[in-house]
Amino acid sequence: ESLRSWCILQQGGSKPSTVVDNTPSSVVSHLGKCALHGSPKVKSLVALSLKYLCAEQKHRRFLVSGGGIRTLLGLVDLEEEVARDAARQTLAQVCIVTNPSAFSYSEQLDTVRPLVNLLDHRHELLQFEAAMALTNLLTVSDELRTRAIQAEAWNGCKELLFSENDMLQRAGIEALCNLCMAPEILERFADGRAELEIKVFIGFCGSEDIATRIASSGALAMLASCEEVAIKITESSHFDTFLTVLAETDESDVLHRLVSVACGICEAKGCPAQVATRIKGAVREQRSKGFMSAEARALASSLLAEDGASIAGGA
Repeated sequence: ESLRSWCILQQGGSKPSTVVDNTPSSVVSHLGKCALHGSPKVKSLVALSLKYLCAEQKHRRFLVSGGGIRTLLGLVDLEEEVARDAARQTLAQVCIVTNPSAFSYSEQLDTVRPLVNLLDHRHELLQFEAAMALTNLLTVSDELRTRAIQAEAWNGCKELLFSENDMLQRAGIEALCNLCMAPEILERFADGRAELEIKVFIGFCGSEDIATRIASSGALAMLASCEEVAIKITESSHFDTFLTVLAETDESDVLHRLVSVACGICEAKGCPAQVATRIKGAVREQRSKGFMSAEARALASSLLAEDGASIAGGA
């Protein structure tokens, strides 16, 4: 541990290695030069060295400032499996804890493919870290989300939802939630090519894991902002489950998102009157218990206003 800290904090100047700031690490920079000009064996050793240096989360920002992201991107396709996995895993670990704005734009785009590839790995830890890294990275831009979709990130993350590992399911649903911001994904849902995904999102709204419930209800809220998709949600065989969760949930963040879905559906052109009536009935049932969320209360007030319902103060 002492050697690792010494290596990552070396800055090539007179400043003591105990001073922690974001000055580039000279060791990381030198490893980058070795990877650029070295043999395949040298490159493999660089990949393993960078993984060792990033074992501690607090050290990972020094890899970014030392140019380590570009170095790792040059190592993610090594023939040697252990070294290749090391480079991809280290890249994922850095992405999880780093603001994507710290990467150059080309680094942001180039990072997508190796992370998506890692989703198919046989080890669940690497799959989990890849999904978490993508979740962070997908907040950057539409272009990056498009790059991820083209690399089959949607299908890769969807496969994680069928894992028996709850943490892996959560990571997959959170990544899918951020992908729902992409116009290509909204179009897929609007065209009726994502019936399974609607069922899955509704199903996970009842998960025992709060983060999973927040992510899945958030995905539905984004989807319901599109009128065509909002109607598709009502046509799902799991729509009754959605109404049940809407009426019974007692978690404020989830409730806020579910009421947003309800509003999106009721405001959509072509929403059947009987569907709107059932949704408002679920909202009234929730109101009778007192809203846990001020945001949900405000949305519900607008939704029920046409019926002359007042829910000021949650009563």
